[in-house]
Amino acid sequence: MSMAHQRTVVPGKLEEKMTVMRVTPENCTGCLQCQMVCSLTYHGRVNPEEAHILIERDAAGYRFLVGFTAECRKGCRLCANHCSYGCLVPLHKEVAANG
Repeated sequence: MSMAHQRTVVPGKLEEKMTVMRVTPENCTGCLQCQMVCSLTYHGRVNPEEAHILIERDAAGYRFLVGFTAECRKGCRLCANHCSYGCLVPLHKEVAANG
């Protein structure tokens, strides 16, 4: 699915409550663990198309782009908790503000 799909996408960074997500797309391997846990938790089935985090290859096909839909529950951290490659790292707002 293209990030230009019908869902509203907020690329890169997201904030709400105490969570800021550091996104490092070059660490993404395309394993889709983040999408699988998101869709299973919020839609009751493993279906990356229904996830609130979007992962897709760039136009050249060499790296992955990471984005979030407007429906993303921005403070839940599930995607980051299941990212084994350091692409998604939750930070507290104080840490994010200082660097």
